[in-house]
Amino acid sequence: MHRGWHGRFCGQALFARRHPAGFEPRRRPASQPLNQQPACDLVALQELLGDASVVQEICRLFLSSSSEARAGMEHHAQTGDDRAFAREAHKLKGICGNVQAIRLRGICEELELSSESLPSRWTRLQPALDRELTLVRGLIKSTVGN
Repeated sequence: MHRGWHGRFCGQALFARRHPAGFEPRRRPASQPLNQQPACDLVALQELLGDASVVQEICRLFLSSSSEARAGMEHHAQTGDDRAFAREAHKLKGICGNVQAIRLRGICEELELSSESLPSRWTRLQPALDRELTLVRGLIKSTVGN
């Protein structure tokens, strides 16, 4: 089943319920390179959802779920289970999208979808993943506590 349509529809419905007609959230220019985007954009998330308590809950979920997904990726990289590794990378990619961590999401997407062998893909991208994950987690912790 293709989930793309459903996800777009639900996002539009959520947006329409929370914002008055004519409201336009702040958008990043499409031409902005990935490495120049913020580690995560909680301001954009707040604008989209309009409820600080929901944003805080999403951030708390990110803090707990991202650790689990990262540990799962490490385990599956060591055991060589490519499918399970891709599932964990996909899970982390989704969690990153929830907090607008676009750069980290891109790293996860590459880890998930690369045709490169698992050991070389992990060796190449693991340092960038850990660096960006530490940055995002630190930013979220400083914003919402924990």
